[in-house]
Amino acid sequence: MRWRRRGEIIRAERAKRWATAKDFARATGLSESLIDIIENGRRGNFSPATMAAIEEALDWADGSFIRVGEGGHPQRMRDADLQRIHRVWPELSADARRILATLAETGVSGRGSSRRRR
Repeated sequence: MRWRRRGEIIRAERAKRWATAKDFARATGLSESLIDIIENGRRGNFSPATMAAIEEALDWADGSFIRVGEGGHPQRMRDADLQRIHRVWPELSADARRILATLAETGVSGRGSSRRRR
């Protein structure tokens, strides 16, 4: 079953960085019971937020959760700085997240937060 394969891959990837599912749950912001369901392949339908939390924690590119569930392989994020941001994101305060978002917008638009006002 594809769900089981996805769970096995996620568990193996998780074990490379987190000793326990509890630590991984904390890093993703998901419950331990949901991590258990995913890692043991007991369900296949998850919210976009759940899939994104797993992808971010594992440094997978968007869509990798689904790709693995369809029999493919996860794609890694290619940008090392983006990987660093994803790794620390769950630990950042709301203010720190806003600052990073503002810096990113400033770098893209060259006009600070004016991009949000369009």
